[in-house]
Amino acid sequence: MLHIHYLIRRNASKDYPRDNIVNNKSTAAGIIDAKKKTWEEIGGKLNALYPDQHLSSTKQLKSSYDHVKRKVKNEDRKFKSKIKVTGAGHPPTSPRTTAEIVQLESNK
Repeated sequence: MLHIHYLIRRNASKDYPRDNIVNNKSTAAGIIDAKKKTWEEIGGKLNALYPDQHLSSTKQLKSSYDHVKRKVKNEDRKFKSKIKVTGAGHPPTSPRTTAEIVQLESNK
């Protein structure tokens, strides 16, 4: 799971990193094609890292990536709402990093 995030963050080229493609919300035909090619490239590289394991489809990889993104956003939202609460008591603990969440998810 952690390797998905590494492969996405790593630049496909200096001019256009993969995370700009993967996280692009545009529905233009060119962007959709670029997303599909990028996810296939990420899937191929990830499956090459683990040749003995069951091959992951691009749909599974995208779903895992989206799940972790949602989890990180949710923790961040909860943290921000706790900061705004008034009253005495201990300050809220800071949200976990993406790497910590990915590590917890992979241990399940």
